[in-house]
Amino acid sequence: MSADTTPLGPFAGINNRLPDHKLGIVSRGQKAGDYQRNAVNVDLTAAGTLKRRKGTTLALAGADCHSLWADEQGAYFVDGGDLKTFPAGEVVRSGLTPGRRVSFARFANGDLYWSNGVVLERIRDGVSEPAGLPVPDAAPSVAGASGGALPAGWYQVAITLESPDGEESGSSWPVAVQVSENGVLEVSTLPAGTKRIYVSPCNGDVLFHAVTTTASTYRFPVTPQQGAQLQTLGFRPMPAGFIVRVHNGRLLTADRNGLYYSEPYAPTWHNPLRGYIPLPGITLVEPMQAGIYITTADRTYWLAGADIAGDAALVDLLPYGAAAGSSTRINNALDVAWYSQRGIVIGSRDGQVKNMQEDTTATEKASRAAMLYREQDGMRQLVSSLFGAEATVAAASTYFEAELVRKENML
Repeated sequence: MSADTTPLGPFAGINNRLPDHKLGIVSRGQKAGDYQRNAVNVDLTAAGTLKRRKGTTLALAGADCHSLWADEQGAYFVDGGDLKTFPAGEVVRSGLTPGRRVSFARFANGDLYWSNGVVLERIRDGVSEPAGLPVPDAAPSVAGASGGALPAGWYQVAITLESPDGEESGSSWPVAVQVSENGVLEVSTLPAGTKRIYVSPCNGDVLFHAVTTTASTYRFPVTPQQGAQLQTLGFRPMPAGFIVRVHNGRLLTADRNGLYYSEPYAPTWHNPLRGYIPLPGITLVEPMQAGIYITTADRTYWLAGADIAGDAALVDLLPYGAAAGSSTRINNALDVAWYSQRGIVIGSRDGQVKNMQEDTTATEKASRAAMLYREQDGMRQLVSSLFGAEATVAAASTYFEAELVRKENML
């Protein structure tokens, strides 16, 4: 007994929208290949053939590992309450809340910023430190006295903190004081460390750098020199967020309420009055040169423009969002990919998006996901891992077409 056989392939990937007996691909009346209903532990090559996927090797053991991140300058992950290097496993920061995922972004100067939604820090020369200086706890005490050469009038004083490498904090709120003719301006109760004191001209409303000091009290018997104008009035350190990114010289963070951005080329300066875009429920932020992809659980947006502080509005791209934590960069293409509620989406540098799976595959929804871009053996692949996945009801059921013949005996 013989039977006709029909070769399968070349394969074009998984298709669960067609019945399992209709997976053949026909082009111009000729069979051109086949879809697969499922594929486990195999790679699909560019030639449409299947190749057994390589196994895994334990690189580093841990108790509760997550938030793996890497670039050309280093790799990091979280194990329990410790932030560690990979693959050495050296602890960079301890005392973190276990289970809180960490987001990373490399700034142009080489500093690596990271946040778990509670703290925002940066890794510089292998050491994790707070991202920026705190604003002075209180304004200094300012008083006028006699015995100097100051003109009579009103003076304003504010202070900032300065780090050993010259970084400056946001300023205290200016304090105004009246000084009599030939008076002295005295600033006291200054905080510990290095401070910059800013003073306005007599009856002026703009403050200029007058002196940098480590003293707790400083006196101005004559008109202070006018250095650089105060730039950080009202500024605060950048807020922590569960997403950290860099966009054209600005540091970005996102929390449950919206997206925050720093001053240009000053990643530790945040102006609360303007550096914020309200958008609840953000799950993904991916900056490109010409704009930023932003998703929520149910929408995908494009914020066009090279500067987030411009007047560009959110452009609605897709009527569905992305799983949190699922985005990745595609090497050598300047594109980005993420796992949406309808499968893998690729976003181009200019705000164009394409769903790579929707036509052929009904995918599972996920609350969180991780994605890896992989190049090996001539193959380019996006590999996703889902968390909190929900089974889809859009996939075709597996069944057989059969003809039932009943044989009856007539009496």
